[in-house]
Amino acid sequence: MKEVKHYNEHRADVRVAELQKQAKTLGELVRLLKETTSDKEIKSLGAFNDWLCKEAGFKSPSFSADSMDLGDVYRRVKYLSDLTPDVALEDITPMHKLKAGFIDKIREEFKVYFTKEELEVRVKYNKIITEWETLPYEVRISAGVNREGLIKSGHISVK
Repeated sequence: MKEVKHYNEHRADVRVAELQKQAKTLGELVRLLKETTSDKEIKSLGAFNDWLCKEAGFKSPSFSADSMDLGDVYRRVKYLSDLTPDVALEDITPMHKLKAGFIDKIREEFKVYFTKEELEVRVKYNKIITEWETLPYEVRISAGVNREGLIKSGHISVK
């Protein structure tokens, strides 16, 4: 099992909040596409482009949108699509909230784990601390670590 060394909770929360905002915008985009096309299968700019070209009979989606008097809607769809680069439909619930699994994946990006070597040193260090705590108070209070990293005590002779 991996052990977390550091978790930047603030940055993770900020990122999740940004993505929640994108999820809400994506929901607005899907709603706009459904209202405009009356087709529940059209949920992206690409699908909307295909629908416009098919309906109008032109190769250019923007020209097709203008010919159908949907130019403003087309520009709004493009704008909303640009605001949601990091969230896909499979990442959100029907209520346009981020799925728990997706949030967990994002939070995982802000975790740093101990390496195998660090865990081994940590086990040894914890063993030393446990032993240290069993020494009498007078010995612990008078001990210190010198510049060479050696424990020195004024109370007893330590080798």
